[in-house]
Amino acid sequence: MPDDKLVVLSTGTQGEDASALTRMSRGEHKFFKIRKGDTVVLSSSIIPGNETKVVEVYDNLLRAGAKVIDYRQMDIHTSGHAHQEELKTMIRLFNPKYFFPVHGNRYMREANADLARALGWADDDIAIVDNGEIVEMTDSKLDVLKARIQTSLVLVDGLGVGDVGNIVIRDRQAMAEGGIFVIILTIDHRTGEIITSPDIISRGFVYMRAAENLIHRARGEVRAIFKRHITRQNVDVSSIKTVLREEIGEFLYEETKRRPMVIPVIIEV
Repeated sequence: MPDDKLVVLSTGTQGEDASALTRMSRGEHKFFKIRKGDTVVLSSSIIPGNETKVVEVYDNLLRAGAKVIDYRQMDIHTSGHAHQEELKTMIRLFNPKYFFPVHGNRYMREANADLARALGWADDDIAIVDNGEIVEMTDSKLDVLKARIQTSLVLVDGLGVGDVGNIVIRDRQAMAEGGIFVIILTIDHRTGEIITSPDIISRGFVYMRAAENLIHRARGEVRAIFKRHITRQNVDVSSIKTVLREEIGEFLYEETKRRPMVIPVIIEV
């Protein structure tokens, strides 16, 4: 069949990674290739949050030589959702004993329930619930129980399933955004004095060879902070770590406007 007689109806107007249109735009589809002279019509408007993915598909289609038409150029938006009268028809066809809408925001599900009420369903036979709520149905009644189940995201990490908590995730985000700055101090437990020059390890924050001046001044700050807060009679390692973490963090922010995760390590010998 000649190309000018062929129309392909495809998924992918929201830039979904595995959709047919996205794979065509990347040249990865098994059966269809975008060629110069092809016309692609994106028949839906962009759902907020999908802009980056849709624009990537748009750009890839143009690179492949296609002409792209979207809702901003022409009134071609087609909804993927049923209208009220169509929804009423579905409710009548199924004629359910109980009715509770799922999927979508609360206001959408409330509006859906209003359609059932307009068709004669009683409030006692309608349930509007949120994720985690439990609905119990019998022949005689519908109940929303007080008990709830956990429906939060479960992280699969290596061999662990759901064993990585919020604190670990927060630490990973902090390291990803600012890197880590490790301070290693070796002190004499009898005198409370620093034995060797503070060792510093930087990962994801600065390249140490290119920031020797900053590292040198950071070592000086570490010594000064340590001297201000140490006494020979009381070597409180925990409090010193806290002070180093806070004050070196502020020093690095003043110098770089970045906040790495500061990890003090104190070794007593």
